[in-house]
Amino acid sequence: MVSATKLSSKADEAKKQKVFVAMGEDLFEKPANSRSTFNSIILFTLTALTFYIIGSLVQQRTSESLPTRFQWETPIHMDRTTEEFLDWREKGIVGPVKDQGKCNASHAFAITSSIESMYAKATNGTLLSFSEQQLIDCNDQGYKGCEEQFAMNAIGYLATHGIETEADYPYVDKTNEKCTFDSTKSKIHLKKGVVAEGNEVLGKVYVTNYGPAFFTMRAPPSLYDYKIGIYNPSIEECTSTHEIRSMVIVGYGIEGEQKYWIVKGSFGTSWGEQGYMKLARDVNACAMATTIAVLTEFV
Repeated sequence: MVSATKLSSKADEAKKQKVFVAMGEDLFEKPANSRSTFNSIILFTLTALTFYIIGSLVQQRTSESLPTRFQWETPIHMDRTTEEFLDWREKGIVGPVKDQGKCNASHAFAITSSIESMYAKATNGTLLSFSEQQLIDCNDQGYKGCEEQFAMNAIGYLATHGIETEADYPYVDKTNEKCTFDSTKSKIHLKKGVVAEGNEVLGKVYVTNYGPAFFTMRAPPSLYDYKIGIYNPSIEECTSTHEIRSMVIVGYGIEGEQKYWIVKGSFGTSWGEQGYMKLARDVNACAMATTIAVLTEFV
């Protein structure tokens, strides 16, 4: 874990500059011939120490101010398994199903669920709940508030600012009046990921090798009525709506000839199969294959 980026405020910087100038005036305005040899030694020592401290502060602030740059990678060596069954829930790296309530922010839940799985996979199964509310209140690189958007829009923000745990920034099922993000409580910054664009076969490879993946799809009314079985909406259903929802792929399987994704929603456990659904695979159901992304590395 790396501590959050600590940026000094303008007031702090002005204060540091004022102190530095005052020290400089005190050290350099007195005539040299009015100082004793002892005072000259003290002066030299203090001057050297002052510049050393200021230099260290500048170097520290510069290094801490550099934003983390997120990188989408193109892996070369991967297991292109022919297996048709995988469930990351059985590996202990998928957190509990959450309920977004009345706030249309499934993108925030899809991202945090992906982060939870990435973190658990990297820490031998340690599951932490990360803050959706931070994204809802603070994301300055996408739409704020309870307004659905593509989950990918949050990546840049989280790479730069990091994310708090839900315990530190809890969910309230609405948009707060202001962002209360505390960088000192930021748990991780996103660093790397892989993405399959319009390619469910490659998406399967990424899910197999790296873990759960998030995606955004069109959401016809039948999506909310889903109870059981493999959900395979018609093209007419998908194109009749402009609504979108983001969810997380936690595995895959096959029933007869029909392949499916195991998908985690954020509508509580009363929706679907205890909060999950089987979504038809390799048919680009409601444009779900537009981007299938797995987060792979954090700092």
